Amino acid sequence: MPFFLLLIASSLFGEFSRTHGYPLTDRDRLSREFTWEFPETAPFNELILTWNAKRPSEGRYSFFVSLHQQGQWSPWLYTNEWGDLGQIIFLDAPADSFAASVTDAVKPKQGMADGFRIKVVAAEVDNLSGLQHLWATISNLSEFRARPLDRELDLILLPNAPRQSQITLRHPRSLDLSLPTAMSTAMNTILQRKAVNPSEFCEQVIDSDTDFYESWVLNAAEASNQLGSDYAVRVERLADFETLHTYLLNGSPVLIPIRGSLPGGPRLYYMPHILCVIGYNPEERKVYCIDSGFPSDKSTFVSYKIEDFLRCWNNQKNIATVFQKLD
Repeated sequence: MPFFLLLIASSLFGEFSRTHGYPLTDRDRLSREFTWEFPETAPFNELILTWNAKRPSEGRYSFFVSLHQQGQWSPWLYTNEWGDLGQIIFLDAPADSFAASVTDAVKPKQGMADGFRIKVVAAEVDNLSGLQHLWATISNLSEFRARPLDRELDLILLPNAPRQSQITLRHPRSLDLSLPTAMSTAMNTILQRKAVNPSEFCEQVIDSDTDFYESWVLNAAEASNQLGSDYAVRVERLADFETLHTYLLNGSPVLIPIRGSLPGGPRLYYMPHILCVIGYNPEERKVYCIDSGFPSDKSTFVSYKIEDFLRCWNNQKNIATVFQKLD
């Protein structure tokens, strides 16, 4: 099919990262294959693809990405399969390609890319009728700079956020369920009821090849599947806490990873641990979170000093999952 060149939405979240979005048209969804081409962008060394869709009840969607660098396109790199039998993350790094797909991202092996193409193929299913949005977050990670919170923000606390510890889950790998537990908490906060069980949700995001539960992309895709077309769910890199705060003001929690020692937290995290951010208190300069790392459900509602929170989030270069209510 012909390539499409169309910028539907572009949001600048600081100098180092930008998110582009493409809402598929009815005509697009009638096809079995769709390509979104964006040949001229700011230089970037990471692309994160997120899709919002209804999971096919039969068959699967296959996702491919190609990067543009110095006048050339890379081969199509297989990134994900997502469908009725589960989901897979592909690591695709051909020797003759200047780009490679890694877990949750596509990157040039050296230097910067300056364009991208995304292709979705409906395999063993009639068309792409369930696919609603594609999101591409492109980042120049070498330009990331930690930004302190140096202005006053409004008080905000999202109501009725359920308290859920991953430790109390009846699951043999509960310690590996940081992101699925936080995602379930965020969805239940949005829905204002306990509609999503994290022990069940995690089985819809596990990578079928590696038994990995912590994929940002797969968790966002399943959240979109369960929330439906009223919400956009995507992975971004946010410029600063002020940007995160705007999502809270719009009534949506934000998921972020921390790494390191967070005073008041349950332990030192050598590997990323996910928090569901639900508010901010400007008088105390504290961030309200549901932290599933605590050993009881009751103890998971916590507040962290903004300086400590930012230090641990900045270690992960401000990656986040955000939710947007669509009109």
